Amino acid sequence: MLGVYFIDLPVYRLPREEYDAAIDEHVRQRIQGLDDADTTLTQSFLARNPHVEAQWRHAARVEFGGEWKYNEIIGFIEMHFLGRQIRGEYWQVSSKRITRTRRKLFKHQTWNLANELKIPERATNAAIYDLVKGYVAACSRALKGRYIDTSRLEQIGSYVDWVSLVASQAH
Repeated sequence: MLGVYFIDLPVYRLPREEYDAAIDEHVRQRIQGLDDADTTLTQSFLARNPHVEAQWRHAARVEFGGEWKYNEIIGFIEMHFLGRQIRGEYWQVSSKRITRTRRKLFKHQTWNLANELKIPERATNAAIYDLVKGYVAACSRALKGRYIDTSRLEQIGSYVDWVSLVASQAH
């Protein structure tokens, strides 16, 4: 990568809410049993052994794929400025089919996920930040059906001296 790198944005297979609903359903099914007789026996056993239920819930969550925050990442957009352009290199898991998994190998997919955006010569910090957010929105359209976590960018974006950051590569 050339230019000035400024943040990696994680790309997820699906949003946290969808994953949480799926994992909750998986845990419920694993603990409830397959039929009514199993459910009654299981519930009776768990009522007498509450510590076992916590262990089963944990094991079912791990079996499903673990917590969403890191385990559902399928790629990263490496954001940087190249000259007066905003670009994002995309790295994605090396897999023909993207499913929930615990084994990942990331490989480079493209030097520029969406069409680069040109930063005007006298752009302000706010204008550059708006362009960065616009570029991320274009990446989201390019990765249809995926979720880009922009929370860290949103937390720091209005505090960054974007003008100096863009200018820093010229020296």
